[in-house]
Amino acid sequence: MYIYIPMILFTLCFLVIQYNAKGKLKKFVAFILTITPGTLVAAFRYDNGADYLMYSNMFKILNSGIEYLSYSTKKLEWGFKYLVVISQRICSEQWFTFGVIAFVILALTFKACKDNSDDYFLSIILFFVSGLYFDSFNGIRQYIAMGIFMCGIKHIIQKDLKRYLLYCLI
Repeated sequence: MYIYIPMILFTLCFLVIQYNAKGKLKKFVAFILTITPGTLVAAFRYDNGADYLMYSNMFKILNSGIEYLSYSTKKLEWGFKYLVVISQRICSEQWFTFGVIAFVILALTFKACKDNSDDYFLSIILFFVSGLYFDSFNGIRQYIAMGIFMCGIKHIIQKDLKRYLLYCLI
């Protein structure tokens, strides 16, 4: 608990900086800073979440290059599989792969909240206090899919069915 409250507070402080930033580059850097605390906590967690060991073993199998022998990796979505493989090519440590996945989840979720919400700040607070952030430790593949889908919602609002369907296809 001692790590989660400061993480949320740092995220909210960076969110204020992001809100007040002027210029695309400064807004982008502030956005990256905003998702950094949650990414770091998710990256360095150890045995936190019901599916931690399952994903840990899956990463080891994919890193070994013999995933065709494992039934659990045959059912993986190709996008998730390549995200794991690419992240492990950069760094074979498990914390790095969990960090890359957390970064993707948070980037997609925060972007969707920014694009679709009338109150971005409140949306991010609700993301943490409702437990969605902590739930993302378990269902990492589902949260990536949810983030992609949520980013596509703005295209429904703009009546751009083709782009929305592209997001759904991804």
